[in-house]
Amino acid sequence: MSVDEATDQIFAERTDYEDTWSRREELLGAHGYKLRPRLRRDWVPSWSTTGKSPLDSEDGEISPVCWLPHGPFILC
Repeated sequence: MSVDEATDQIFAERTDYEDTWSRREELLGAHGYKLRPRLRRDWVPSWSTTGKSPLDSEDGEISPVCWLPHGPFILC
């Protein structure tokens, strides 16, 4: 596997935290919220069709996570 293929594979997999938001897409949408492309259920990495590097693509950025002291996490 080449370095480019390995990079693509790393960035193409959502984290568990991102999957949690993805599962809530419909509920959030019903309240007027829209998730960023990477968090949408039907997400396909943009670099698979544009030829760009994941590092140069908005959806190649993995969502940061902040931990709350007494509860779940939130995206920062």
